[in-house]
Amino acid sequence: MAYAHLSKLSSTQLARHIRTLAKTTANVVLTIHAKERMVERLVSNEEVLECLRKGGIRRPPEPNSKTGSLECRMECKVLKRDLACIAALSDENPNLIVVTIFEKKIKRYIMYHYTECGLNNVWLKNGFNIVETPYGAGTSIDDVDGLHRTIALSLIKKKGKIDGSELRFLRIILRLTQLQLGKLLGATEQTISLWERNDSITPTADMMVRLLVAEKLDTRPQPSRIAAVANAVQAIKERIVAVERKKNWGAIFQKETDFSVTA
Repeated sequence: MAYAHLSKLSSTQLARHIRTLAKTTANVVLTIHAKERMVERLVSNEEVLECLRKGGIRRPPEPNSKTGSLECRMECKVLKRDLACIAALSDENPNLIVVTIFEKKIKRYIMYHYTECGLNNVWLKNGFNIVETPYGAGTSIDDVDGLHRTIALSLIKKKGKIDGSELRFLRIILRLTQLQLGKLLGATEQTISLWERNDSITPTADMMVRLLVAEKLDTRPQPSRIAAVANAVQAIKERIVAVERKKNWGAIFQKETDFSVTA
């Protein structure tokens, strides 16, 4: 049993131990499941840390025989939200493994991962409905054209170069074939295909695509500003979280969490 020593501690002692470990961010490791739940429930890494650093254990810890760890539920009120973190401890592992995190009694923060647009970093906070079809459950999206316009506007503002899937999405927004876009950029059809497959678009072409999209969407393109974000030294990994308000779509960027990932 990999938690023989920990199992002898009281809930108060375990909570104190977790708070001490969480003071050092490097000690906190998020499982893939925990990271996915954080995105769905709009819980930031700062909120996770605060829950671990200030929370208490109000339920008896539960042993997990499969992982050989002792799972403790840390609860804390963070920014007016009652959060709970399931943290796994082991005598043999000095790290604090966060298994999952959720908001007690509230389930309104579940988001939809909108991969149908061809991008892997777009999430919908609302504006969608799960519907039953003869072929099973499906998803209905409100005002898809408006949503895609919002996504396109977000992409031309992102820092760092656009990747291949984003280039393809913007090309579709422009309603251009690879051959047509290539002629506008002074490139061949094969080159555009290569950029979309290998994330290898040139800085000049990147800026030109953004300007074309801005003009297409009538946003009064600002070349200097677009050049500044397109030529950022390092791209920041961010998700686009789209929100529908009064039948209009808006979007915000949400940074990826900084924690280590474990299976």
